[in-house]
Amino acid sequence: MLSLPEGVTLYKLANSLPKKSTVVELGCYGGLSSAFILAGLNKSSFHYSIDPFDKDLSKQRQLIKKYKNKKYKKIELDLSMKKPRKKDVYELLKNEGHKNFKLITGYGDAVSKRWHKKIDFLWIDASHEYENVKRDFTDWSKFLKKGGIIAFHDSNKKDKSPYWKWGWPGPTKLVNEFIKSPSWIKIGRVDSIVYATKNF
Repeated sequence: MLSLPEGVTLYKLANSLPKKSTVVELGCYGGLSSAFILAGLNKSSFHYSIDPFDKDLSKQRQLIKKYKNKKYKKIELDLSMKKPRKKDVYELLKNEGHKNFKLITGYGDAVSKRWHKKIDFLWIDASHEYENVKRDFTDWSKFLKKGGIIAFHDSNKKDKSPYWKWGWPGPTKLVNEFIKSPSWIKIGRVDSIVYATKNF
C-alpha cells in the first residue's frame, strides 16, 4: 500500500516532531503506514489511528458502492474482502515493540465530533472520493497546530510524468485546491504523498 520512499517519508516526518506530539492517522487498513510513523516517533509522543477496521464490513461495502470513480470503487471493494482484523493490526504493531498508539474504530467524521486534542501531524489516507477527502480535511485540519504537518496519500497524480503516475483524482484535487502558500508552507512531494506545514 506504500512505496518504500513513501514509508521513509512518513518515518522522517514523524521523526521531525517535537516531544509529546500527537499524531492522527485517518485510514489504517493493515497498519503499514502506522508502523512507519511509529518507528520514527519519539517515545513521549502518541499515535491515534482511526479506521472502521473489520467492524460491519457490509456497511463499509455499501458506502464504497456509492463511490463515483468506478476503478477506485472496484479496488476498494476487493480490498474490503480481505481487510485485516483490528486485532491483527494491533498485534502486528505491538510485536514490533510499539506501545504509544491507540486504534480507534470509527469513521473520521464521527470521531472528529468528539475529538478535543491539538494535533502535530495529520496523515490522511481514508476514502479517496473527493467529497470524503474534503470532509476529512475540513473536520481535522482545524485541530492541527500552527507549525504542524499534514500529509495526504495518493494525492500526486501526474498523468504526463514519466516518473510517477500513481494517485487518485480526489486527494489530488483537494491538495491542488487547498494546500497552497501562504497558508501552507514547506510543501513537498514524494511519490504519491504530498505534505505541508500549517502556517496559520
